[in-house]
Amino acid sequence: MIDLRLFSGQRFAVFGLGISGLSTALALENAGADVTLWDDNEVSCQNAIDLGHHVKNLVSEDFSQFDGLILSPGVPLTHPKPHWVVNKANAVNLRIMGDVELLLQAVKQDKRAKIVAVTGTNGKSTTVSLIHHVLRQAGLDAHLGGNIGSTTVLDMPEIVQDRIYVVELSSYQIDLMPSLQKQGFAPDISVLINVSADHIDRHGTIENYAEVKSQIFVQQGADDLAIIGVDDEFGARFAKYYNAKSLSAVGRLADIYCENGQISANGKMLLDLSDAPNLQGVHNAQNAAITYMIAQYFKVDDAVIAKAMNGFSGLEHRMELVGKISSDFGDILFINDSKATNAEAVKPALGAYEQIYWVAGGRAKQGGLKPLLKPLEKIKKAYLFGECAQDFAGQLIGVANFEVFSQMSESVNKALTDIMHNAEDGLKVILLSPAAASFDQFENFEMRGKQFKQLAKKLGAKPI
Repeated sequence: MIDLRLFSGQRFAVFGLGISGLSTALALENAGADVTLWDDNEVSCQNAIDLGHHVKNLVSEDFSQFDGLILSPGVPLTHPKPHWVVNKANAVNLRIMGDVELLLQAVKQDKRAKIVAVTGTNGKSTTVSLIHHVLRQAGLDAHLGGNIGSTTVLDMPEIVQDRIYVVELSSYQIDLMPSLQKQGFAPDISVLINVSADHIDRHGTIENYAEVKSQIFVQQGADDLAIIGVDDEFGARFAKYYNAKSLSAVGRLADIYCENGQISANGKMLLDLSDAPNLQGVHNAQNAAITYMIAQYFKVDDAVIAKAMNGFSGLEHRMELVGKISSDFGDILFINDSKATNAEAVKPALGAYEQIYWVAGGRAKQGGLKPLLKPLEKIKKAYLFGECAQDFAGQLIGVANFEVFSQMSESVNKALTDIMHNAEDGLKVILLSPAAASFDQFENFEMRGKQFKQLAKKLGAKPI
């Protein structure tokens, strides 16, 4: 656990008692801080009491007596309107922070470790997982946390010399990092992969959303590394403004670019990904290019980088190779891309294969399928399910063949049936890449992906 002794003797209110809230409370208590916890959910409060924390309704507390409010990233800070606890803190100019802010302060004041901060609308989880994997394979003391998996940032190991913290950051978390505005508190390496419409309900406009993402670069110095994808208008603008290393997956007008499964710079190939089975597709080449630049920053040899990338197992629910069925007309792959919960996130998967039978649906997000209409012209057929199936169908009229179902299982079964009646040679792919949230039928995207994998196995897909 991260040592937060610099906050010893201070008083904090912690609101939002999920995994990160409880982890933060414990870390502060262990450091000698006085912590009061609360949540609008009675069950969460009782759970905190059972764990031995001091729980008290913050409605009746005098916020001027606190040194800071630790807010769960899921609690509205500004949009659609500030939560009551935010208004109460603002009324007395109380600092509002998140757990990543505490990590940032601890690391930057200690000065022995480094922080790699990665944000973007899509691709964050695969990128940080690949960075962590390559650095570990190179023998570096790297640790992964943040908006990925179950390891919160304060549950990572204590600060020691040359330790590297690789942190995935959502816009919600960056919103709760006020020290990013202070000199000397920028991440050592900051990465913005891309920006597309998402979480607009939380930030008001895409411009506000993009601006929040860019805050990780504001105070970076000459010895820090900034990497920004320039394939969208916001990234292109930020890269120039912050004088960052630019990255492109669609053209050569960047410091480093991806082309035909290769990473290149100045017309020279730096890395060939043809032997990396879990890094195929343009999006993975982009993830690999980011990782390559970071590994170079830490002086990792190219041969070590290539070997580590070839051995990368990929990320569950993100372009995950589930299994294969062999037929007389070619192999049938099942690809689990359940983490693709918006249209922009689906694009990489659609560009990675030729004969795609696309399984999509769930609870629609703002913007629908508009960014996908051109790529979807090339798919064999769409199999739409869930709450947004009819809406998606309306958007696909005249674009692609489609069929509407109630359940995902029905969609997958019909996709395989259609393939078995298709005598066209070549590799065929049943792709779950929903372009929608899971909450209409599943608890989360992980549960949706697990059901897809179970269906694939039941239908005869064998591990690859």
